[in-house]
Amino acid sequence: MKFNIVTDPWIPVVTGIHQETLSLMDVIDRANEISSLAGDPVERFSIMKLLICIAQAAINGPADEKDWASCKDKIVPAVKKYLKKWRNSFELFGDRPFLQAPTLEKMSNREVSFLNPFYASGANHTLFDTDARKRDSEGNPILREIPLEGIARYLLIKQIFCAGGMTDRSKDGTKWGGCEIKEKSYEGSIASNILLTVVEGDTILDTIHNNLINIEWLEEAKIPFGKPVWEVHITQQSDKVTQGIFNTYLYNLVPLSRSILLEDQNKMSLSNGIAPADLPVYRNPMGTVMENKQKSKKKDKNKSKKKPDNFYLKINPEKAPWRELQSILQTTQDQKGPWALRHLAATNESSLTLVTGGFLYDQAKPIASCEWKLNVPVGMLNAASLNAYGAEVQRAENKSWGIQFALECYLGMVEEEKKLTAEDKKNRKVYQSMLSSALQRYWHSLEKCANTLINDIGIDQAIASEAWIKSVRSCAIKAFEESCGCYKKNITSYVKALQILKGRLYHD
Repeated sequence: MKFNIVTDPWIPVVTGIHQETLSLMDVIDRANEISSLAGDPVERFSIMKLLICIAQAAINGPADEKDWASCKDKIVPAVKKYLKKWRNSFELFGDRPFLQAPTLEKMSNREVSFLNPFYASGANHTLFDTDARKRDSEGNPILREIPLEGIARYLLIKQIFCAGGMTDRSKDGTKWGGCEIKEKSYEGSIASNILLTVVEGDTILDTIHNNLINIEWLEEAKIPFGKPVWEVHITQQSDKVTQGIFNTYLYNLVPLSRSILLEDQNKMSLSNGIAPADLPVYRNPMGTVMENKQKSKKKDKNKSKKKPDNFYLKINPEKAPWRELQSILQTTQDQKGPWALRHLAATNESSLTLVTGGFLYDQAKPIASCEWKLNVPVGMLNAASLNAYGAEVQRAENKSWGIQFALECYLGMVEEEKKLTAEDKKNRKVYQSMLSSALQRYWHSLEKCANTLINDIGIDQAIASEAWIKSVRSCAIKAFEESCGCYKKNITSYVKALQILKGRLYHD
C-alpha cells in the first residue's frame, strides 16, 4: 500500500467557482490559477504552513527584502525540483514515511481516526459523530476506515495543531529508536490556541509569496532558519536531537509534535514527539505578541513565579478579530504583529486581505477551528489611524457595560449577595441568560458596521468616529430591546432601564 503526497490527490482547492482535489505537485504546478484552499479552517492553515515551509526550503530564503521582492517567479520551478528530490520522504508508508517516526516501537495503541481532532475517539466525544459507535452483528466495534487522502491531511493537522496532553504508553514503556521516550504531558503545539494570521493573495502563489519570512528577520530575532523535519530524518527523541531543531523556523512551521507510525488505514502507534519551542525561545511569525501588563510575582513553596513578559493573542470565538485589529496590525519597530505585514513597505497594494483563525482546545479537548477574513486598506496601517481605530473599539467595549447595568435595573436586582431573596435569585439566573443574549446581539450587529469603520478611519477620523458612535448607540439599544422582549416585566421597569441605558450611551 503506497500513497505519495507529492503525486496522489489529497489537497482540496478552489479554482474559480469549482472545487477539486489535487496532489501537492499539481497544486504547485497550478499555483497561479488556484484561488484558495478548501476544507475546514484547520486544514487550510495546516496545508498553507506546509506549502510555505516547502517553498522556503526550496529557495533557501528569501535572504532579505530585496530577495523577497524578486523571488516570486522562482518559487514554482524551485519547489517542483525540490519535491522530485525529496519525493520518498512524502510517502505515508515506506522507509521514511511523511511526518512519522519509522523507528518508533510498534504498539498499535491508537486508531488512525484519532488523527482527526473532531472525530469521537478515546476520551474525546463528539455529539453528532455516530460512526464511532458502529458495531457488527456480534457487538464488536467497527474500526473507522479513513481514506488515504484524509489520513494525509489529518496527519499534518495532528503534528501542527497537536492539542497536547498525555499519550498512551505500554506497560513496559515506549521506545523510539531503542531509547525510552520522555513520557510527560505538555501543552501541545505552539500553533494551537494562537490567533494565526495569513496575508492572502489572489492566488495560492501570491499567498505563499506574501507569507515568506526573510532570513534577515530571523537572524535579528536570533531564530535559526533550520531544515524541514523530513530532511532531518529524526531517529529518536533525545536532548541532542531536540536542541538541534526545536527552535528553528522551518521545523516549527511543520513540527513532529507526536511520534506516530501508521501501520495501515485503521491502526497506528502513537507517543510523544519533539514539542515545538515557545516564547521567548521562539517567536511564531504568524502570531501576534501581546505585552503582559500585569507582571506580578506569586510565591509558591519558596519559589518566585513570574508571569511571562509577552504572550500570544489567543483565539476567542466570542470575540471576532476586528476587535483586536489594532494589535494584529502592529507594524512598528517592535514587530509584535504578524511578520508577513512587514512586506507591505515593498508593495504598491492599496489594501490587504487578512485571514485569521486557527485551532482552539481546552485541556487537550478540541473546541473549534475558527477562521475570519478581514479586508484592510493600507491607509489604515499608520499609527494615528490604528490608535483612532483602537479608541473606537474601546468605546464599544465601554458602552457594552451600559447594557449590563440596564438589564440589572430592569430586573430590579440587588447589589449585596447576602440580601438575595428567592425572587432575586430567579432574576439573577434570568439576568445571566439575557445578558449573554444581549451582548451576542450587540457585537454581531456591530460587526457589520466595523467594515465601514475600517475603511473610513484612515480617510477622515472625525466622520468615521461620528458614524461609529451612532452605530454603537443604535446597536446597544436594539440589543437591549430584543433581549427584554423575551422576558415579561412591567412597562415601568422597562422604560426606566431604557432611559438609564440611553443616559450611559450618550454620555462620553
